[in-house]
Amino acid sequence: MIDYYGDFYGKLSKDATKDVLIDAMYSLISGCMEDEFQQIVYRTPGMTLSEMNASYHELAVEYGLDEVYGYTGTEWVLISHTFQTPLYYISYAVSMVPALELYELSQDDPTGARNAYFNIIKRSQSMQFQEVLQQNGLSSVFSDATMQKIASLLEKRF
Repeated sequence: MIDYYGDFYGKLSKDATKDVLIDAMYSLISGCMEDEFQQIVYRTPGMTLSEMNASYHELAVEYGLDEVYGYTGTEWVLISHTFQTPLYYISYAVSMVPALELYELSQDDPTGARNAYFNIIKRSQSMQFQEVLQQNGLSSVFSDATMQKIASLLEKRF
């Protein structure tokens, strides 16, 4: 879709692309932070509301989100996943990594990226996540090298 931003946004296409990449970066960072917060809460029975808020704020500072968004520590209560589907939020971060890899591939090899994308969506539902990535030339989301590659991609764009 980003390949067609020129048609949609004209001379603002670079700004629109940056906006999408900022959203992707936020999904990746906040997905990890939310999951870490939920892990802390669920492994600390009896944690008070004040302790939860303080923990959330500490994580927001650590992840750099406080500086950008001015987190107070209470934002976690607005995230329904915390209550309805605990420890699910990490999936947003985990899925963003291959999405960003596909984006990077699409810049050099649009056909290859498109083929990988279609192979992924046509996969067998019984396939394991890592297997799907590997079969389509994408990296493990759990590899430090992959995260370095994604960081480099984002640094190049900004």
